[in-house]
Amino acid sequence: MLKLLKKLSIPTILLCCVSASNSKVGTTPDYSENAKANQLNYRLSIPIMTRVVAGNRVYYIRLRIGDGPETNVILDTGSIGLRVISAVVQNRAKNGRPIIYHFESGSELHGSVSNENISAGGHMLGTVPVQVVDKLRCTSQVPACAVARLDPSTPFAQGIDGRSNQEFGAIMGIRLFARDRAVPNPLRAAGFKLWVVKLPLRDGEQGALTLGVSPTELSNFTRIAVDTNGSLTACLDSSGATQLICLPTVLDTGDPHVFVYLQNVKNQVLPANMPMKLVFANTLNAGQKVVVEFTSAKNQDKESQEALRYNPNLVSLRQLKNPQEPPYINSGYLPFLDYLIYFDADEQVIGMRARPR
Repeated sequence: MLKLLKKLSIPTILLCCVSASNSKVGTTPDYSENAKANQLNYRLSIPIMTRVVAGNRVYYIRLRIGDGPETNVILDTGSIGLRVISAVVQNRAKNGRPIIYHFESGSELHGSVSNENISAGGHMLGTVPVQVVDKLRCTSQVPACAVARLDPSTPFAQGIDGRSNQEFGAIMGIRLFARDRAVPNPLRAAGFKLWVVKLPLRDGEQGALTLGVSPTELSNFTRIAVDTNGSLTACLDSSGATQLICLPTVLDTGDPHVFVYLQNVKNQVLPANMPMKLVFANTLNAGQKVVVEFTSAKNQDKESQEALRYNPNLVSLRQLKNPQEPPYINSGYLPFLDYLIYFDADEQVIGMRARPR
């Protein structure tokens, strides 16, 4: 690891902690009549469930979108927008704006925008723009993505994301981008300003996505400013290493383990059994840091009989597919196992508080 980090000691990559923006973002547009009610006293706890699908651990909630039945919705803090398979929303808006969205995995979602009611457990959340997805493709940069192996007659056999299964009819991205998109963060669009994510720690356990949280409930959280892309500044540290990898970092419940995306690096997995730390130091609490400590894991072979092939402690270095894209870290869901994490859409702040052990 020491040799590896020395090889990566490029000034623009290492020791390049990028300061997150502390500026306050303007008021979010009001997308629905009941958004104002949500901004006041509306509070709801939506169960988060988990299971292992195709070697990945998936976290999901249940939502009703439009006039269709309830469906499993992947909870994704690393992307933005509510995206749903067309079969789930049969009476979509006609002549909706065409839109294409892609994931880092290479899956590309083709569809159109439609304003739909969303509800959870019979509770109306609001009417928000969603992408109704008609087909999946691979991006030109990743032509051999998982979607390429699907039979065209069953395009959603591996779910909305191309790597789960057909039981997952939608994905909800709640990343804190400063600017709304054609398909915005659905919680912001519904008028919610604060929410807390508590992931379940094992199969059969329920976590919670709590909406409409009062600021007084968040006094014990360490607050960290995010930049306009919804990223935090963090440093990945290996015991005994002379250099740190300090980059904008995405907290991502939708990715299976830790990825470090760099320019001019060979795709590889770091050795197992190394003490590691992911340190968030750019906090708004003077002198406080948030530290995620873990031991790097080994990569399971494709032929492995283990249900969970992708350990959250696995650390991969990946070549950026777009040469114009700046380096960054994707934490996967690892920090959520040690911390309760809240999202403040008004202040562009993420808060973290250690979970009881």
